[in-house]
Amino acid sequence: MRRHLHKHLDQGFTLVEMLVVLMIMGILAGVTYVGLTSSRSNSVQNSCKTAYQSIALAVSAYQSDNANVLPTSITGLQPTYLNAGLVNSYANNFSLQLGVYAVKSASLSGKVATVTFESTYLPPITAGESIQVSGIDALTGQTSAFDGSWTVGSFTGSSSPYTVTYNVTSTNSVSNTAISASSAILNVLSSSTAAFDVYLYNSTLTKRIGTTTAPTACGSLS
Repeated sequence: MRRHLHKHLDQGFTLVEMLVVLMIMGILAGVTYVGLTSSRSNSVQNSCKTAYQSIALAVSAYQSDNANVLPTSITGLQPTYLNAGLVNSYANNFSLQLGVYAVKSASLSGKVATVTFESTYLPPITAGESIQVSGIDALTGQTSAFDGSWTVGSFTGSSSPYTVTYNVTSTNSVSNTAISASSAILNVLSSSTAAFDVYLYNSTLTKRIGTTTAPTACGSLS
């Protein structure tokens, strides 16, 4: 009895099998994309928090060496207290700066100082918080009247310029004095429980991210 051997030719993938493979590849690609996007977001947020922590330590060190006076800007911390490359390396995603505002005018009545300053956004200032004022005394001829660390008495204004008042030690009275915006600054501490505040901006410096302090703003990054 003769047996016949039948050869089965390999016909390759069927259309259904190919579609199944493509569908699986698409699902895997989607999962990978979501994972990479999440990792990127976490990386940016971690970079933000690292920069904020470094600035916090730098400001504390600066205050320790300068009679508890705040620096006028983050660049003022470089290079002694802060590595410029640390912050600059994150510049593609965001920018950090201290809450420094340009003073327009200042007046003193009794022991109440009034300072008017400019800001591109509504500063998060409330009564009872601390502020650092610098550069006004030299321009108004006063001796320790305006400059120093003070507690906010009141803050008014719905658009720039804004006005803040605080108590001073001097009892001198001076008329409203125009101030060179490049010479006098108001360094605002936006939290009564924190030593200072660092503001977070988008990469083009056109919009402040978050509504309170940098750690909260870090969570808003995408």
